[in-house]
Amino acid sequence: YMISPILRKIVEDRKMAWYFVILSIIFSFLIPQIAGVLNYKFNIANDLLNAATHKFGFGFVLGYSSYFVLGHLLHTAKIKQQLKKYIYILGLAGAVLTVVATSFITIKTGEPTIIFYRNLSINVLLMSAALFVFCKDHFDKPIKNQKIQKFTLFLSQCSFHLQ
Repeated sequence: YMISPILRKIVEDRKMAWYFVILSIIFSFLIPQIAGVLNYKFNIANDLLNAATHKFGFGFVLGYSSYFVLGHLLHTAKIKQQLKKYIYILGLAGAVLTVVATSFITIKTGEPTIIFYRNLSINVLLMSAALFVFCKDHFDKPIKNQKIQKFTLFLSQCSFHLQ
């Protein structure tokens, strides 16, 4: 939340925001996940990753800020039906990858792994984007049921929100 003012400036320009998201995906999701998978085979991958990210100062595009910016981009975009299908397919692929890759590495190494369950894994990002688009399409309408409206108001008071 401390960098929210900076991120708000970034999302003012959609091109800049997408550039930020692409950098985030590369340095927050892809490289660490690849390093994590390789680390099961070669124990030096994580050390090399940590050295590279600290040396080049990628900290700003690393972490959860990518979800913040991607969420804004998806929320403010008019997504065509064909693109939604691709997003849903990628989300489903992320779910399948989670199960299959986790099972494969667990069987191969003989010990459980959580690398594909981390919030900053590419498969979780794909599932999150698909779920976000689905919820935007199906739950972004005014609530007419009084009980659900009351419950939603209660939940919103328990979260970080601006008025």
